[in-house]
Amino acid sequence: MGCEVSFPGHAASAQEARHWLTGELRSAALGPEPLFRAEQVFAELMNNAIRHSRSGLPGGGVHARLRIGASLLRLEVTDDGSDVSEPRARRSGPGVESGHGLFLVETLSARWWTRTDGAHRTMYAEIPYATADVPIPSGTGTDAVPQAVGQEVGP
Repeated sequence: MGCEVSFPGHAASAQEARHWLTGELRSAALGPEPLFRAEQVFAELMNNAIRHSRSGLPGGGVHARLRIGASLLRLEVTDDGSDVSEPRARRSGPGVESGHGLFLVETLSARWWTRTDGAHRTMYAEIPYATADVPIPSGTGTDAVPQAVGQEVGP
């Protein structure tokens, strides 16, 4: 199952997008843990797209896509690109002023990555969820991904 929607590139859109995502995930009857993880990760991806790309400029926009596989959620947020370096997670420490949100994304998702296509950049995050056949191992991060997570999520 998949769905997608576009939002204008202003701060209020991040909250609107989160409400959209929550509605979609609740209709899919996911449990509270993957719902919480997805909401937090998606909020960070949306905020980053609006704050750190040309999407936040007048006329900019953000495109969001949700894919729900048999045991994996894939969140995709496409922005209008940026002239700065690729996003990366940073741990807290002296002199570290940004990137903490992506550390959260890294912690709450099984994996995340970016892809630049011309003038647009898409950030992806995958969040596994339990089904009767594939339980989620304890812990977070890439070492906590069940084998089934490697399966491709439908278009």
